[in-house]
Amino acid sequence: MMKKYEYLIGKTKNEILKELGDEFNFFPDNTWTYSIKTEWWRKNKTLSLFFQNNSVERIEIK
Repeated sequence: MMKKYEYLIGKTKNEILKELGDEFNFFPDNTWTYSIKTEWWRKNKTLSLFFQNNSVERIEIK
């Protein structure tokens, strides 16, 4: 599933807002999280975006 979100690496915060919305993330924070919807029989997962210099440096899915 990680590869599905690799295209976000390098995108700016404004680009992320346009694609994923703000989902209650505080703009100045360097870590933003998004709920990832999964199949009904699985637990929900969280996509975490880690920013450095206003662009996504890495992602994690938990």
